Amino acid sequence: FDVAGLYNHIGVTFDFPDSNVKSVKWLGNGPYRVWKNRMKGVTFGIWEKEYNNTVTGESWVYPELKGFYSNLFAADLIAVDGTLKIVVASEDLFLHLFTPGKPVQSTNVNTLGVFPDGQISILNAISPVGTKFSKAAEHGPQSQPNVLVSSSHADPLSGKFYLKFEPN
Repeated sequence: FDVAGLYNHIGVTFDFPDSNVKSVKWLGNGPYRVWKNRMKGVTFGIWEKEYNNTVTGESWVYPELKGFYSNLFAADLIAVDGTLKIVVASEDLFLHLFTPGKPVQSTNVNTLGVFPDGQISILNAISPVGTKFSKAAEHGPQSQPNVLVSSSHADPLSGKFYLKFEPN
């Protein structure tokens, strides 16, 4: 089958409830989340964050935990009942950690981005984000949906990663 087309995000997603999450520690770009059209401002390193449910504009607990992270190599998601370990063996993959909430006072969805249905994802491509006044698609080529071309015309997307849950 051929999956050529336009996509907001491309990858694999999992269910992992955030209700028991205490913190995350990762090797990759941080400490801030990124979007397809907003990749600057992060630095490669080892980062650690306590769980927070910050909604931009409603709280001053920064940096936010929920969102997309670039250049992932490894991550430990520490939960009450154990640690989910993620090791990435491919370059240029993104980590999706849960989905940020919508600001109560928001009058549009331009700044929300589009996230996978699951709570944790390893992705080849992520969605762009708009501004308070305009949609993402109005901001040039980096703000367009991701294009997946026919497998007969290009190498298929791929990626390798490992998951291990270590109970307490």
